[in-house]
Amino acid sequence: MSQDEFYERRHFAYTEYCRYKDEFIDFLKYVPLVKEHFKVFSPKLSSLITDICEQIVDCLEVWIRAPREQIKSLGGTLVLKDLEFFEAEQKKFITEMDQRKEKHQIMSYKELNGFIKKNGAFFGALANLEGNNVFVIDLQDLIQPFKTIEAGIPIWWDVYNSLKHDKYAARERGNLEVSLHSLAAIYRLATYAHRPDSHPLLFAMSRTSKFMSEG
Repeated sequence: MSQDEFYERRHFAYTEYCRYKDEFIDFLKYVPLVKEHFKVFSPKLSSLITDICEQIVDCLEVWIRAPREQIKSLGGTLVLKDLEFFEAEQKKFITEMDQRKEKHQIMSYKELNGFIKKNGAFFGALANLEGNNVFVIDLQDLIQPFKTIEAGIPIWWDVYNSLKHDKYAARERGNLEVSLHSLAAIYRLATYAHRPDSHPLLFAMSRTSKFMSEG
């Protein structure tokens, strides 16, 4: 992936995040964001979770394909003696991603995140998403959008899989809390190069018009 394509795809991811956030804020006009409403579910939220999860997978893929200079920006060490081995593994993994796409398939969050975690020396802070905190200003509380459940995946990915297989049976799982966590997750990934540190991100339910304007 060229540097230009990398920036274009990151900008696209951020633009999509802004669209998802606007949709979420519109929903909050009818169901305010308070913990008492976390289990409120709706077809609108189910669709939002599905769209966000697909964009999260795309973001992880972009980082795996990222130019070496961008990997360095994440705090990766890029130890020279390991670089040749890593690049061979990266090339093999990218080939598998491309083959899946030819068959109209995508790799799962667990597969993509697993590759990043396995190569933590190269992906730096991106390999430790589970510990990332996001401070939701409207709730005055911290959440961990990448915290995993028993299956080793975040709750929003588990819900996404359920919705894909049977949207009716899983409809109550598409709730406000899961939507918030998935939105915070795509926000973290879409802004990663600008905030590679482990400090909590500030997340407010206000519309975002300027690229990378949130803190």
